[in-house]
Amino acid sequence: MSSVRLHLLDCAIAVIAERGLAALSHRAVEERAGFAHGATTYHFRTRRELLLAVLRRLGEREQRTLAVYLGGRDVDAVSGDPQALRDLLVHHLQRLIADRADLLARYELFLHAARNPDLQPEVQRWRAVFAGMAQPLLAALGAPDPAAAAPGLMAGLEGFLFGQLVDPRPADPARVRAHLDALLHAWTI
Repeated sequence: MSSVRLHLLDCAIAVIAERGLAALSHRAVEERAGFAHGATTYHFRTRRELLLAVLRRLGEREQRTLAVYLGGRDVDAVSGDPQALRDLLVHHLQRLIADRADLLARYELFLHAARNPDLQPEVQRWRAVFAGMAQPLLAALGAPDPAAAAPGLMAGLEGFLFGQLVDPRPADPARVRAHLDALLHAWTI
């Protein structure tokens, strides 16, 4: 993807985070980017195309963060090590919480996708990456049915992240780890 497209998508994320999804328009992205009128439409002809690209961009940014943390290994390389998987999830949760703009944009887009079936496959593809991390962790911790438990664990983590948007306290690593451990315990007994 060209650097111009990436910049436009990053500006779209910023618009969504700062002003909400209702404020997202080609013009608002162009103004944020400092580009001439028509630049966003040239790259993303419709608002739907822009929304899909923003969803992909957020997912790619999350996956890139995970890849950096894993240092070239893939999730399968740590899937048998419950502590390494816990550390990976704690690190990822902290990164998501620290980047409030991405978190706000994420939830704005998830809620919008809930009402727009054509956007749901992109959200599901994105979430499948994290289900792929949850299942091996649950299996390594002895969950009787890791595939069945993974959606519940993910829902608990999503709820925790959503709560961070309105919680004035910073999410320190100990609190993130405690929350994760409580969820893991609930899904492995």
